Amino acid sequence: MEMVTKPRRSSTQMFFFKEDIMEILGISSSKAYAIMRELGKELKAKGYSLPPAGRIQKSYFCEKFCLDRQEIERALERKNLAS
Repeated sequence: MEMVTKPRRSSTQMFFFKEDIMEILGISSSKAYAIMRELGKELKAKGYSLPPAGRIQKSYFCEKFCLDRQEIERALERKNLAS
């Protein structure tokens, strides 16, 4: 049986997805969703519109976790190319 993999999303998109958060932080799916929900609540409290379900703005995520966005995107791209 041949394994089918989904293509990775482009690094030009404004959102990280659950799988991205799992890779970046090395956490489980449920923990990634919990973090995304919490960040979404923070954005809503600040008056911003909520991101689509299962996504979080890259800029906000990187700001909250003190991460360099370009560095994270390059690392995710390298990992994608290696797999």
